[in-house]
Amino acid sequence: MLPRANAAKLRPAAPRPARRGAVAVAIGALAIGAAPLGIAAASADEPLEPIVLRYEAEAGCPDAAEFGGEVRGRASRARLADPGERARTFTVRITRAGRTFRGHLEVRETAGASSARDVSGASCAEVASALALVTALAIDPQAATAPRVGSTFGGAASSVATADAGAEAARDASPDAPPPHAPADAAAPPDAAALDPALDAALDGSTPDAVAPPEPPIPRPALPRAPPDPGDPDPYAGRAVRLFVGLSYAATTGLARELSGAPGAFIEVGLPPRGAIAPTLRLAIDRVSGASLVAPGGWLARFDRTRVELDACAVRLPIGPLDLAPCVAFGAGVVAAEGRVAREVVSRTRPWVDAELGARARLWLLDRVSIEVDGGVSFPFVRDTFVFDPTTTIDRTPAAAAFVAGAAAVRFY
Repeated sequence: MLPRANAAKLRPAAPRPARRGAVAVAIGALAIGAAPLGIAAASADEPLEPIVLRYEAEAGCPDAAEFGGEVRGRASRARLADPGERARTFTVRITRAGRTFRGHLEVRETAGASSARDVSGASCAEVASALALVTALAIDPQAATAPRVGSTFGGAASSVATADAGAEAARDASPDAPPPHAPADAAAPPDAAALDPALDAALDGSTPDAVAPPEPPIPRPALPRAPPDPGDPDPYAGRAVRLFVGLSYAATTGLARELSGAPGAFIEVGLPPRGAIAPTLRLAIDRVSGASLVAPGGWLARFDRTRVELDACAVRLPIGPLDLAPCVAFGAGVVAAEGRVAREVVSRTRPWVDAELGARARLWLLDRVSIEVDGGVSFPFVRDTFVFDPTTTIDRTPAAAAFVAGAAAVRFY
């Protein structure tokens, strides 16, 4: 391609017809508006930023591989994030609305904050090209903005070129505008016969007699997967599994017909999240102590329960730093019941087996510290009736019980 300064010197006086599409005109504004989405300009010595790139589009649009190649061809200061690695997430969606296409880009920071940009155009390729440019600038403010040779986006690249030519045409239309300055090492402008016919046609709107075939695209290597930065605040980001320990406190019904407190502890193992898939397995122990009631006949009943629980969660719904997850659990333990009246004491020990269905809301305060709230319903499988004489029923295990719990966890692997 010829330097734009040479093309401008060929026709400094005649203004050119303004035939720009909606996406072409909007690209310049989007490029300027991409700054809030991006990061500070990176030097060559800084490590590559890990990113997650998600892409959804209508049938007939550029596919995910083409879109990713367009972004990688413009931004060189990023790499694809490893599984489980904390990274900014770029989500692109393109949908059809009548005869137009609408594109939406959302950038979600690692801390949970997000920002978005929208663009629309007559063709999906134009919208995809514009979003690829904005994505590249959000990743690297020094990303290439010129049309890419060999782009697979079809006519979309010409829309970007037309947007750049619009700024030049406006400058040329002003009689007082100073001529553009070519770089110091630029070659002298060639004569009109040496100009590229395709560029000549783009400048004055004419149709060239013959256009030379474009040069084959230069292959671009995939973004390298650099080793984790030694200064990464989360040294466990690349681990295949994650281990947590934590403490909990639950309020539950089901014993002595009252709300009982149950302190506990747990250890949890999980796999790094992959989108909505985030499997975890937790082994917990809790104890209800001193649940009591006064029964007819002056009997004072006391119940203690020790219970071990295994719960599992398979999916999550991330909302910023908050994760929502449905969970299922199975528990087993023993219930020690004791009744007293005057000097008479009667005690029994019975098994406890139940299943739980619940939901967990987990808030990440730091990279390795979280707090959570659980709630749900338990269904005892062993339903005992406690009596101290044939005519005095003290308590009966209900068919279902409710629980709510809070917990704090720390990741240590």
